Amino acid sequence: MNRIDRIYIDSKLPHFYENLIEDFTARGEFVDIMTACNSVLDDHVLTDFKGVIVYRSAVEDHVYEITSHGNFSRTGVENKTINSQFQTWPPMQRWDPMTIDPESRVVGFGYRHRAFLNAYYGIDIDALSPTGIVNKFFSERGKNPDIISDSNKRQLLKNTTSASKIHSALKSNPEIYQRLVDFKDLVIDGFIVDESSTLTPVLLKEVLKNHVKANLGKYFWRADFDNS
Repeated sequence: MNRIDRIYIDSKLPHFYENLIEDFTARGEFVDIMTACNSVLDDHVLTDFKGVIVYRSAVEDHVYEITSHGNFSRTGVENKTINSQFQTWPPMQRWDPMTIDPESRVVGFGYRHRAFLNAYYGIDIDALSPTGIVNKFFSERGKNPDIISDSNKRQLLKNTTSASKIHSALKSNPEIYQRLVDFKDLVIDGFIVDESSTLTPVLLKEVLKNHVKANLGKYFWRADFDNS
């Protein structure tokens, strides 16, 4: 039985997650991110990560988020074409729908872009006000606010979001995220999926999502958040 079929079958079992950690550990493909970093998330651990990361509670029976990092093109169950544009994805730079903030030592889940834009720029994105601040925002970027449609203004505002800005704004408005979880209350598991693997990050993420929903208690997936 190939690895993909075995993982699909085994994922129906209650102890699949523990067994998966053992399997990836034996292959040298598992990273206990919090322990490896001594509870400090350094850049070098996550910069070149490829695979799936599971953010789960250290004190309760639920998973906050499962993220995949890197994309492979698949032409069949066994055959895989490596995407020529494949890039590793540094989770430290991820901000939607969650973010890791090493300075504040929290992970935020359930991003609210309206709260961010208000906290960082002082702009109400729905009303596009105050008008003076909105006009200054675009003028400083060499754009004439009088000839930009409201929908394009809102999109351009959203496009300025970055991890560093999120981390800065969190200090003044923690409500940018629906839920902030302290490092000490988290376990972050990293399952490395290399290009040579028969798995893909997205495939493994979907298997884990289904397993968690069926066996590990509450799963706070994106649909459970108000991502306004």
